[in-house]
Amino acid sequence: MRHVSAICGGGMRAALGAAAGIAFAAAVAAGEIGFVDVGDAGNPADALGCGAVAYEYRIGIHEVTNAQYTAFLNAVAADDTYELYNPGMRIARAGQPGAYAYATAEGAKPVTFVSWFDSIRFANWLHHGMPAGGQDATTTEDGAYALLGAAEAGPRKAGARAYLPSEDEWCKAAYFRGAEGYAEYPLPPGVVPLAAPPGALAGSANFDRAVADVTAAGAYTESASYYGTFDQAGNVWEWVETEIDGERGIRGGSWDDYALLLGAGYRDSDRPAAEYEVLGFRIAASVAVEVFFRRGDVNQDGTIDIADPISMLGYLFAQAAPPRCLSSADANDDGKTDIADAIALLSHLFGGVAALPPPFGACGADPTPDVLGCMEFTPCAQ
Repeated sequence: MRHVSAICGGGMRAALGAAAGIAFAAAVAAGEIGFVDVGDAGNPADALGCGAVAYEYRIGIHEVTNAQYTAFLNAVAADDTYELYNPGMRIARAGQPGAYAYATAEGAKPVTFVSWFDSIRFANWLHHGMPAGGQDATTTEDGAYALLGAAEAGPRKAGARAYLPSEDEWCKAAYFRGAEGYAEYPLPPGVVPLAAPPGALAGSANFDRAVADVTAAGAYTESASYYGTFDQAGNVWEWVETEIDGERGIRGGSWDDYALLLGAGYRDSDRPAAEYEVLGFRIAASVAVEVFFRRGDVNQDGTIDIADPISMLGYLFAQAAPPRCLSSADANDDGKTDIADAIALLSHLFGGVAALPPPFGACGADPTPDVLGCMEFTPCAQ
């Protein structure tokens, strides 16, 4: 059974459910990131050596959209220190440095003109729970990846919650079909790519200038891969994490390319700072490990007191280390870690609010799973 989760742009809440779901255009335009689980851990590589992954993980059903990237820009790019915005994007910027605001009228289409560095900064933002603030270690410059200035980054860190898929992770999600082995294209079994506008034909995809532009994420509703992803064949090229000959890998082809470039046998790369109208990305994420915790005990000292909102404020505004259990720090249980959580804690301590959302008062699992996760919670350790 395939499992689908969703992270929504306002709080990006994960809504876990069964079946090969499609986050339709309206949901995508509203900023929803959907994930599918990629199981079959320990699978073999294909004949060219790509696709072997020893663990389970999740990958985005769709490419990251303009709506999702606009939410990112509005959260962290009031100054845009590291030039996350490109005027070629289908995103408008208004205002002056320090007060930039962003909007898009084409929210359901994949974002383009993004560099590899933009992509991993977006992943860092998701890893931290989508905080708002300047581009620093608590938002974009550390998390899944440590960045050193505008264009230097370390490898993926252990414990990364959201990240750019490696080439192996990308290939497996696109081409692997369990006991059947590998397919040539990331499409339903028994079909070959058909360059055509969106419709009801299995195997149709946006390539070879069938539309001559990007199409909305998931518009080809009959062309899912084995695991349930869409648009890994065509629409836009997608950055992968893997270094190839001093550059970074790109996969999947675009609306401007012919069928060969969509297949498992074709790999390419580009400068990590490159930004083009046919180049976007897709996010992957770890499979959450259930850790029992108590909501609101940010510093994990076994009690909820004034030290917890102080710890939260230090993380948000003083570049203190992030909590080891972001789910515990999400005091109001909205799927984000932000100033509202410190306010919720203060309201509980001094404003007569009797209880925080569960698990509160006793150790327990998160009843509303989200991308935040909990690396460890010592007071609840077995």
